[in-house]
Amino acid sequence: MKTKLPEKITTIEEAKKFLLDLHLNNEVFHPEDDANDLVNDPFTKEEGDKLNELMDQIHSTLNFDPCEYLLDLPYDIVIIHDDVFAVDFDINTWGGFKWSSNLSEAKRFEDKDVERFLDKAKKNKWPYKMVKIPKK
Repeated sequence: MKTKLPEKITTIEEAKKFLLDLHLNNEVFHPEDDANDLVNDPFTKEEGDKLNELMDQIHSTLNFDPCEYLLDLPYDIVIIHDDVFAVDFDINTWGGFKWSSNLSEAKRFEDKDVERFLDKAKKNKWPYKMVKIPKK
């Protein structure tokens, strides 16, 4: 796990920092879910227990809604086909994009470009999925 788990969270500012760290490290999960349901992917049992404890502190002690905060964080959308990511435009390839297996190479496309791809994918019945990743 990349996110450093604090011993406890006692302020809203600490809660926001913790949630943002989870977001930026792609380790965020629905705050009302049991983190232990995700054990071994991406958390260990000990990390799951600690995450549950921290989320409980945020909910009950601070009376702060982590769901609302996380939904307001900015995301980019990347396009995935057969576990490869769209990295650039190329009209000579599938879907008009170049593809890579490395997420860090994935291009953050403008909304109009995503819409163009979706129109083509729907028309041609291409398999794809869209993934939201944190803006850095």
